[in-house]
Amino acid sequence: MKIFLVSHGKLADGMKNSIEMISGKHTNLQSFSMSEGDSPDILGERVKKEINKYNNEPILLISDFPGGSINTTLTKFINDHVFLISGMNIMMVLELILNKSNSNVQELINAGIKAAQKSIVVINYIKEDSETELGDDFFD
Repeated sequence: MKIFLVSHGKLADGMKNSIEMISGKHTNLQSFSMSEGDSPDILGERVKKEINKYNNEPILLISDFPGGSINTTLTKFINDHVFLISGMNIMMVLELILNKSNSNVQELINAGIKAAQKSIVVINYIKEDSETELGDDFFD
């Protein structure tokens, strides 16, 4: 399975860099960033060219946010083996890249979305509710 991170600006490149800093290099992870002056169509052509290299291999396109010009461009590539997930999040990408227990693409996608949702927290509230669970030195 291939994972393509696609974004406005350098978010996708930065996300890939962060993922690799945390978990090492991954040959199935690529990033595509739309630079200033580029158009979504130009970026889309770069992504399409890469998609065409992988005959029917599952590909997860992860875009920065729903409804944006990049996300709209990527919808053209959706098919039985190309899936578009919007709302890029580091915990989502880590789950998708490191989860070896899910061979079913839909289950893997669901696990990635759950990881993203679960990771969005207000730490202040966690501290108030469960300081001992996180360890007394977590907030020092």
